[in-house]
Amino acid sequence: MNKELYNLHIKAGWVCGSELTCNGKVDYQNPEKAELFAEELSLKHNKKMEAYPCSFCHNWHIGDKIEDLELKQLAYCFDDELYPIFNGEAKVNILFEELLYDFYIESLTNIYECWDEKEREELFECVLTQIQEYRNRFQNIF
Repeated sequence: MNKELYNLHIKAGWVCGSELTCNGKVDYQNPEKAELFAEELSLKHNKKMEAYPCSFCHNWHIGDKIEDLELKQLAYCFDDELYPIFNGEAKVNILFEELLYDFYIESLTNIYECWDEKEREELFECVLTQIQEYRNRFQNIF
């Protein structure tokens, strides 16, 4: 998932709320596994499913595919309607998630340069742990 689509999902999640986007859904810490499982579910149920980043728990979930236009419309609502309600908290959260995404992509580049599969897996787990630690620290600050 590219950065623009990632950010659209985060914003749309704030607009839709945790009841629709997070509560009661299975959490996936690994976005690649979530995307693979979403593809399997799409084939199994003969409908478009997608993995998406959660604005609330910061993991990944699987749900019905939201078409790009609808996703952009939801994200647009974030800027106009929700910003005053959250007093900027959501905006800070979005900026933090963008920084984490950059860190994640940079880390993946380093991980995939590694030839040893076991070492790659260890590095990947280390990156996920580090991201979770950053999120915990961020939540303690705000």
